[in-house]
Amino acid sequence: MEKNKKKSLIKNKSVICFKNCIKENQINEIFITMGVLFKFYFPELFQWLPKKITLKIWKLRKFQESIIKARKKSKKKFGKIYDTIQLSSSVKKMMTSKNIMNIVEKYTNIKKENFICFNSVIRFDPPFDERNSVDWHYDLYPNSEKIDPINGISVVVALHDIKIEHGSPIFLLNSNKTKIKMRLRTKYDNKSDNYKLEKEYFKKFKSKIFEINIGDVLIFPMKTIHKSGKNVSNNVRISGLFRYYPINKKGFTALKESYIPIE
Repeated sequence: MEKNKKKSLIKNKSVICFKNCIKENQINEIFITMGVLFKFYFPELFQWLPKKITLKIWKLRKFQESIIKARKKSKKKFGKIYDTIQLSSSVKKMMTSKNIMNIVEKYTNIKKENFICFNSVIRFDPPFDERNSVDWHYDLYPNSEKIDPINGISVVVALHDIKIEHGSPIFLLNSNKTKIKMRLRTKYDNKSDNYKLEKEYFKKFKSKIFEINIGDVLIFPMKTIHKSGKNVSNNVRISGLFRYYPINKKGFTALKESYIPIE
């Protein structure tokens, strides 16, 4: 009986917001890495960047306009920035930081040493974007629709204030507790993958929008159905998404990282 209770522990969790958990210097490091990459691939657009970059740069109109112009100028170069920043030490450092791992441990009641970390993603969501918008979905175990990620945990980190106009995340509360099949539709040409869910089940769940402030952390089961709202602001929404899976629970399958040079 006790064994079955442990298996269903994550399934009974819901979405929780931990306020002001990430330190400014952790977010600063990611914006510094961002600045280095943008300056490397788009020197003509980012030559103006100051020597000292902090999280405050997100509020600069020039920074926002430069990112939007860069994305329009070269999808390929922008894609390289997107892929490269995920491998950066600043992102990996945040993903495995003591403050985030303590939250994961507290939320799951599983020791942090038992988790693998995968799919570290810094997302860039421009205003009124259609190319990379993702509809309702739950998070999959890497590259597999067959593995049920029943004990997986997802974390969203606010790298700036994310209000409704920026496309705050929306969740179907308790949707992780039911079995809803999802199909993955892989897209190419720097477009985000799309998912197909049986939406007639959605009316069973209450939706909730989470406006989050800089440094806040949202944590939820990977099986929770969610999506981002529409970004109707003038700014690019930039957020961190990290995923964790306990190696001592049902559904764990060994993984390896692979790296492919981008030409």
